[in-house]
Amino acid sequence: MTATAITAFYQQICQFIQSDKLLYQYNLSGGFYPTTFQVTTGITTQQAQQLAEQHYPADLITLLKLSNGLRLMCWPDDPTLYAAELLSFDQLQQLNAPHPLIKSSELAFLYLQDLGPVACDWQRSDAETLALICPSGLELRASLTDFLNHFLNYGGYIPGGDIE
Repeated sequence: MTATAITAFYQQICQFIQSDKLLYQYNLSGGFYPTTFQVTTGITTQQAQQLAEQHYPADLITLLKLSNGLRLMCWPDDPTLYAAELLSFDQLQQLNAPHPLIKSSELAFLYLQDLGPVACDWQRSDAETLALICPSGLELRASLTDFLNHFLNYGGYIPGGDIE
């Protein structure tokens, strides 16, 4: 079920890109800015297996098979400006290397450009619901699809509490 939801989410993003439409994001400076998405070629089967052995959530691995480094809400004229980026395979390996400030059960998987990494606590997560830790320290429980949909529907806003 979750792989189907993630694949449908990715297909909607690809259809949006092909439509040449723009998603407007409200910026703290008081304006609305047009944004789009960037997708790249997905990871290999071997890389997916390596992530599974490192306890990454199945939904995340499915999404990385589709796009290795998906950027959400990026400015069409300057791709270095974006609201969030699904970390690529190489970024996951680099960021999640043993680090004294990151608990061993927390795996960063999404980077919010203005705030920092969002992590998943795999010891408190299950197949359907992830325990997510936001850069502010806020913890919430949601499926990866629900979290990403909420993030996009609310213009990059990270909710408080669980997402239903």
